Formats: sequence, structure tokens, C-alpha cells
Amino acid sequence: MEDGNCYQIHTSDGGHEADGTWTLGAPLSCDSPGGLSYTDQSERLPPSLNENLADERGEVALVGRRLFLTTGDRGLTWIDLETGEKGWDHFGLTFLTMAFGDLDADGLIDLVLAGEGLTIVYAWGTEQQAEEELIPKGTWELGRAIFEIVVADLDHDGDADLFAGLNNSSHDPEENRSAVFWNEGGRFSSEPTLAGGDSERWGMSFDAVALDLDGDGDLDLYECNDRGIDVGPNTWILNDGQGGLEAVDGAGADIRLGCMSVSFADLNQDGVLDLYLGGTRDHWSLTRLGEFWVDSSASTLEPLAIEQMVWGSAITDLDNDGIPEIIAGTGAFVGIDPTPWPLYVASRDPDGVWREGLENLEFPELTGSRAVLARDLNQDGVLDLVAGDSGHAGWLLMSDGCTANNWLEIEAPTGTVATVESKGGSQTVLITDEPGYGAWAPPSAHVGLGSDEQVDRIVLDIPWEGRVTLEGPIDARQVVRFEPESRL
Repeated sequence: MEDGNCYQIHTSDGGHEADGTWTLGAPLSCDSPGGLSYTDQSERLPPSLNENLADERGEVALVGRRLFLTTGDRGLTWIDLETGEKGWDHFGLTFLTMAFGDLDADGLIDLVLAGEGLTIVYAWGTEQQAEEELIPKGTWELGRAIFEIVVADLDHDGDADLFAGLNNSSHDPEENRSAVFWNEGGRFSSEPTLAGGDSERWGMSFDAVALDLDGDGDLDLYECNDRGIDVGPNTWILNDGQGGLEAVDGAGADIRLGCMSVSFADLNQDGVLDLYLGGTRDHWSLTRLGEFWVDSSASTLEPLAIEQMVWGSAITDLDNDGIPEIIAGTGAFVGIDPTPWPLYVASRDPDGVWREGLENLEFPELTGSRAVLARDLNQDGVLDLVAGDSGHAGWLLMSDGCTANNWLEIEAPTGTVATVESKGGSQTVLITDEPGYGAWAPPSAHVGLGSDEQVDRIVLDIPWEGRVTLEGPIDARQVVRFEPESRL
């Protein structure tokens, strides 16, 4: 397969067809391959203008070549990874979460800020920048506010809608149901639609992921309930194919915990996406067996300390050996327990147990780490790590160079499930723009290939679009992108 070219693709799979364009990049060279190592470059990150204000949320985002982190003073700090330029953006509302997307289809990135209100900043950072308030600032106090935003086309009209996860400390189910703001040609409906169904399935939203949970081709939602132990389980919200959303029996995935982060990944590498959940008091793994989810935490995860809360998470292959790692931000509540906890990294041993540590690497031990983002920031084929922190500017761990192990990066619409086949076997990954709590980046997935120098086949199952296959051989060490025809 030639590199640096585009290919028009049309495939059919049982009547589900996907049309679009594949773009293959030029493979990166690796003149001096080595093992995995990182340098802590956290000092490059700009500090908050008010260092006395801790940012309990600690969210991170990558937009273009700019890296953004939330601060405790109603703002965002940022650094341009190419020029080194640093900046700070202030907003006149207490926002608790941020999300991004091209909401009006003008080719420019829009910023969504949610918390005590819900505001869209169109064409953010450009001369065309303009704000729209869907919920006026100050409408809610922090005890009843939006803690999560998912940007996704939930009704298949080509426009990105907003799923708003509500977190209500009053424990009133009628006031605490999450909602969807529908995008109608680039502007949003003034009245949202309540999501989730009956009052027996409600809670305090902290994280959510959009993907096709039931395999019927549309985008569903899995919602992480912060107060599940006291109130209700995590919620599996199915789409009827026309934007009708209903909470249903989660087939074992609707467990009760103090859930704060959800990451979908093939934890046991059997070709099916499993669940990793982080929260208060511990972390959990749910293995998918057929149509059911089984709690496999006791046999696959080492327990954490009861005060070691797992905030954000990402599951991806750091050393490119073909076996993913778990990366999680851990820390206590701000102002309650100042005990620092590490940026947690675990690798899977031959018995299928995830154990802390990776190749004798040392990761920050004394942190209040929150959201975690793993992306190749210095473009050497190895994922770098960014983590928000409740106590200071955050963490930036940059890889020291390419590995002898090979890799492939895939870009496709969020919610796409990719299967990559090579000589060493088959791997299944979720392509998403929200790998875990509080983290955002353009949708992609990183696949480690070990010693395999080529990929035999890539299969993408894309919500609303269908299945598309790219036949190899496809050279390793490159970025491969698929753009559906409907989005060109």
C-alpha cells in the first residue's frame, strides 16, 4: 500500500455500507530505537494566575498544537507545543467541565463550558468568536450543576448535539436527570430533552462516553454515576436510532460505585471492548462475555488504598509492545485529605493481572492527579502523558525517543471501533475524543504492533455509517485516517 495518498473506499457488510476516504501518512523513521523512557517537563506548563486556588477538576485538552488545562480561578492555561508560547483565558462563570467540537459546521473549533451554566464559545480564539448561553450563568449553584458534556451526533442529522450530565447534591431524581440539547443546523434548541428514562435510574453524572453499545449502528451513551453507592447505578442509555434515549438494563454494566471515570478498552484482548471504571475507594474492571458484563475486578486488578480516588483514566499502549497499559490520575478530595497519590500506571502480567509499574519506569508519586491524556505530542511514535492536578499546574511527561517496537495511529469519527490485524494477532480499540474523565483530544487510537512491520487489515465499525475495511499490507509507524463521505 502506498503512503501519503488518499483512497476512495466503498464496502458492504450485511447491508451496512460506509463510503469515504482513507488518507495514509508517510511512515516515521526511527534511526536510534530504544526502550521506553520519559522526561518530566511539567515546568513548561503555565501556572494559574492565582496559585492559592486549587482546581479540584483538573481537566486537560489538546486542540491543534495547544495544550489546555483548567485552573481554579475560572480559567484555562495553555501552552503552544511548537512555539512554547503560553497564555491564560478567563471566563465569567464557574465552569466545571469543557468540551470541544465544530458545532456549527464552519470548520472552526467551538468551546463548550458547563457548570453553573452552559455556554458555547463559537469560533473560539478567532476574530469570529461569539458566545451563546444555553443555560444562563449563575442559574445553578455548584451543588446542582453540569459536570459532564459529551459532543456527539445523537440523532444522525449531521449536527453535533450536547449531552449534559447533571450532578445534583439534593438527591432529587426529578431534578437530577441528564439532558440532551439538540443541534438544529448549527444552533441549539432552547429546551433540552431529558435522557435516562424513569426515576429508578438516575444519579450524579461525572463522566460519560458515546459509542455503539448494542451493535445496532447508532450512538448510545454510558453514564458514570458519582453517587452510585448511595443513589443509583451507572446508566446504560440506548438510542432508538432517531435520537430517542432510554435507560435500560445494563446487563451487568450498571453496577453501583462512586464512579468518576470510564474507559472502554479490550482489557483481556479477546476482540471485545471491556470497561475500566475509576472512582472513590478503588477501581473496577468489567469483562464483556457475550451479551453480559462480568465484574472481574477481584481477579484482574490490584486493590488501591481506600483514600486513593481514581479520577481520570486512559488505556493505551505506551511501550508499543501490543499489550495496553492502564494510566490513571489518583488523588484525594481537595481540602479534605492532602495525602498525595501517584500518577498510576499498570501493566498486565502473563496471568492477566494488572500490576502497578512498567519496565522499571518511575512516574510522579506525589500528585493530586486528575484527568489523564495520552497523545504523541512530540511526534516520535511514542505516547506522551498529560495530567491535570488539584494542587498545581499539572504534569507533562514527554517521551525520550522512538521505540524498537512498531505502532499505528488511526483517526476516525468518535465512537468508532477499530480492529487491526497483523502477523502478531488482532487488536480491538475504541477511537474516541474522550478517553476518560476530564480529557479531550481529536478522536484517535494508538495501536502497538511489537515487531510487526506491517498491518494486514484495518476494519472500522463507525456509528451511523457502517463498516469499512482497508486491506494491506499497510506500513507501520504512520497515521492512518478515515473520513466518511458524509463529513467531507
